[in-house]
Amino acid sequence: MWDNGTWELTDVPTGQTVTPTEMLAERKRGADGGIDKYKGRFVVRGDQQTNLVDYTEVWAPVLCYTTLRVFLAYCTARGMAIEQTDVATAFLTGDVEEEIYIHQPVGYERGDVTKVCRLRKALYGSKQAARAWFHKLKEALEAAGFQACPEDPCLFRRGTGPTECLIIVYVDDMLVAGATKDAARDGLEAVTSRFKARELGRPTYFLGLHLVHNDEEGTLHVH
Repeated sequence: MWDNGTWELTDVPTGQTVTPTEMLAERKRGADGGIDKYKGRFVVRGDQQTNLVDYTEVWAPVLCYTTLRVFLAYCTARGMAIEQTDVATAFLTGDVEEEIYIHQPVGYERGDVTKVCRLRKALYGSKQAARAWFHKLKEALEAAGFQACPEDPCLFRRGTGPTECLIIVYVDDMLVAGATKDAARDGLEAVTSRFKARELGRPTYFLGLHLVHNDEEGTLHVH
């Protein structure tokens, strides 16, 4: 968060409130249901934010499962290469327009401990975090030549024929498909060049679905 410029230290202006925060600990599970990693997350108490003061618009689109199934069928029928990626600390990339103050995380203070943090980037838990992140991602993809699908704004497309590339987005998890491996890599580069992301290779588990590829038969089983 410090490296990302999530906030800047300042004094609390007269009349401003400081939004409460919490440190959450959770277990992240993998495809087999086992614990994949332990994760700590510093979050804003969004339930303590005041509408029209700490936030305004909050809606952000989420990929429809129907779109995901159509995407997988479309890519399989055309033999497209598919890559999976997820963006680390995605919500910390969205810009905050409102004036929000929080206390420094206990145990991680820097400088004057009496100063508070004014948020410059969205923080997990804040009402506007998902919306701010989606707008940041959309701007990056549109700058790279992608266009959002009118029927589902979480499906992006660029190019035709051998340069065709599709990207579907579920918050910070994405699948990138290309008519060729090079097209898929180029699409992946549009994300990884702008955001800190993990390249997970060919997808075998996505949004709770197991994906089994059979290249000899040209099929994809989803269960």
